[in-house]
Amino acid sequence: MFTGIITDVGEIAKIEKIKDTRAKIFCAYNVSEIALGASICCDGVCLTVTDCGTEETRNWFSVDVSSETLSKTIIGDINFGWKPGRKVNLERSLKLGDELGGHIVTGHIDGTGSIENILDVEGSTQVTFKTSTDLAKYIAKKGSITLNGTSLTVNQVADSSFSINFIPHTKDNTTWQQIIAMNGGVAVGNGAAFGFESGGGTSGGLDNRDRIAWYGMKGTGGGTSGGDDRIAGYYRDTTGWYHIVMRHDTSQTSGNKIKYYVNGDGPKTRTTTNEPSGNFDNFHVATSVHNIGSNSDAQYGFDGYLAEFIYADGQSYAPTQFGETKNGVWKPIDPTGTTFGNQGFHLKFDDASDLGKDSSGNGNNWTSANFGADHQSLDSPTFGD
Repeated sequence: MFTGIITDVGEIAKIEKIKDTRAKIFCAYNVSEIALGASICCDGVCLTVTDCGTEETRNWFSVDVSSETLSKTIIGDINFGWKPGRKVNLERSLKLGDELGGHIVTGHIDGTGSIENILDVEGSTQVTFKTSTDLAKYIAKKGSITLNGTSLTVNQVADSSFSINFIPHTKDNTTWQQIIAMNGGVAVGNGAAFGFESGGGTSGGLDNRDRIAWYGMKGTGGGTSGGDDRIAGYYRDTTGWYHIVMRHDTSQTSGNKIKYYVNGDGPKTRTTTNEPSGNFDNFHVATSVHNIGSNSDAQYGFDGYLAEFIYADGQSYAPTQFGETKNGVWKPIDPTGTTFGNQGFHLKFDDASDLGKDSSGNGNNWTSANFGADHQSLDSPTFGD
């Protein structure tokens, strides 16, 4: 049994498919006190500890997730499921004599839901959820409900929808701060929000529908070859960074000209496949206006952070050129040795006086527009750590 009072926010370190799905989770718990076979509530799901230990300075435990659990939760969901870097709410099992601060929680999931609306109300955040009609009939106004492991009070019920008020303390000490932010400002429309767009209409990257794609691939001599090409899923998780590698090599055979990798994983399955012809000379290398962070007429801006941007002209590098798996997590590495080609560049965004400075040695500098030093957020990371 659990109470729905979150005692730690963990981080998914690794996901493996070993008969069932095995998840390794970083945590702040003293793992020497966790017995194998113990139950831990992970985002509301009661799971059994199969292993635990310490990796460098980080404690961790592993759990196996059955196909039945995957079918009843969003753990395996392609858009919102568990993946390395994702934060999860944690609670260890209740002991007799412990304070019951929330309500009795079994960790057996009844169903899933989706966010319909988010509204700020006098310091709190009111979130309206929608669930199935079969489950909604058991949800009562002023009753208790567990969402992602958090004990919450239902404020309003209407058909298959219900509303919850999140106080600042709950948001600050759980994953709900990130979940609310992730669902509160999803843009719609076309154009490249993150990535690049050339004056010829060719664009690519993470678009403002949160999909990774190439759009309208146009050639330097005019005309379009290939159209749009994208992979499955929506990339809306604000709890961590996405490391995206897009390979475009038109000298390859059909089906291998465009490849996508996210956090080292890939090539990703493409749901819309439109490849350019052989040895197609893309507009990206043409002399025209190019943009990073918006489309060509600045209609669609990227609402997020860019840590680094690398463009290698004439090369098709694997993601291991730019990142590596360390402690079960994909992390960027110093791209020393990268051949950038004539049109290539490397933007580090580390010079507040010149955010568009090219560090590749090519001198392919960019002009900052509508942002400057006040938009820069500095830290001092060590590559691979």
